[in-house]
Amino acid sequence: SSRPKKLLDIAHYMRSKLKQFNLPIGSDSIVPIIPIYTYSRLRTLIAVKMLFERGVYVNPVLPPAAPEGECLIRTSYMATHTYELLDEASTIIDDVLSTLPMDDEKLMELLNDE
Repeated sequence: SSRPKKLLDIAHYMRSKLKQFNLPIGSDSIVPIIPIYTYSRLRTLIAVKMLFERGVYVNPVLPPAAPEGECLIRTSYMATHTYELLDEASTIIDDVLSTLPMDDEKLMELLNDE
């Protein structure tokens, strides 16, 4: 299959994986960039660091690029990504985001416990 078609398939696959985990993803477009809401600046930056440490590279989107309280991580995909890799990445993303409290005070406690 052609690379553009494969890329759309990969984006569609990952979007549905992230939805299965009930992650708050951005618009239902077909492009191979999927935003995932992380909400606060602090939660976003901690998520980016934790994901990077586990081998998942994402870009933080913070104010002024995103409204305060609507920060997100932007995940991008390539035609060369395998489904196995996407399964692993989506599991890691879910694992990291589900362990991070929404509340900044609780996040600070989590940081202090390390």
